[in-house]
Amino acid sequence: INRAHKRSIDLANRAKREYLDAYLNTALDPDFELPIGDGTSRPVADILAETLIGKSRSPEAEAKAAALSVRKSVRTLAQKEPRELLELRREIELVSLEELIDIFDKKLSQAGLQERHWQEFFNANAFILQLAFNLPALAFGDQVAVGGTRFDGSGGKLADFVLRLGLFGNLALVEIKTPKAALLVKRPYRGGVYAPSEELSGAVTQVLDQRHQLQNEINSKKVTSKAYDVFTYAVPCIVIVGRSPITVEEKKSLELYRNNLRDVIVITFDELLAKLKALHEFLAKKP
Repeated sequence: INRAHKRSIDLANRAKREYLDAYLNTALDPDFELPIGDGTSRPVADILAETLIGKSRSPEAEAKAAALSVRKSVRTLAQKEPRELLELRREIELVSLEELIDIFDKKLSQAGLQERHWQEFFNANAFILQLAFNLPALAFGDQVAVGGTRFDGSGGKLADFVLRLGLFGNLALVEIKTPKAALLVKRPYRGGVYAPSEELSGAVTQVLDQRHQLQNEINSKKVTSKAYDVFTYAVPCIVIVGRSPITVEEKKSLELYRNNLRDVIVITFDELLAKLKALHEFLAKKP
């Protein structure tokens, strides 16, 4: 106990001397700058741990302390080391994107995940949905009531996701199914041509009905919600469903069907994953 007490006193005295030294320097010399990230100053918790129990903190605690240190110094870094800060941001974005790709890939291999699970996943990572559009998109809401309520309060339509698309406040609808949903019927119709499955055609009709209800009731919803900066001039619709077909005939049938839909984009889960991987490949290239 006496030895631990003496070490603590010595540690406190060293900290006081360092504080006095820094204070006097900054008081006497207006141009003096305290060193940032030079490796000489260490968190008190680390010094205490090594002094008293002979070992430093866990790697998790070290990582948390490092992240906290960067957050505290971010404004100074932006002013004095902007290139380093941009490079750090780029590295963080790449690592985050790699982890998201890995999570997405693992989820696709889990056949039991239900529709609600995927809605929650996209809600937590809404920027994945933005990759499906050719214009900038911002999340407006999930499970949004778009209309269709009867006089008794039943029959209301809910859109999985509503996005604010582009710079003009135009809304867009996203309907999410599951990766295991069938895109085409199992047996060919004629000559190697496959018809769309009931699940796919039903999802397309469903999102079109949601758009119809939203356009019919947009004015009353804007007033009651006090959201006057959104519009339904031309509402694009996206259906995220299934996995990409394997055979050439199935691919041809899906392409013929979805590319001739006028107002609905059909995109598969693995196509969204491919977009994420392409984005990572682009960001990974040195500028």
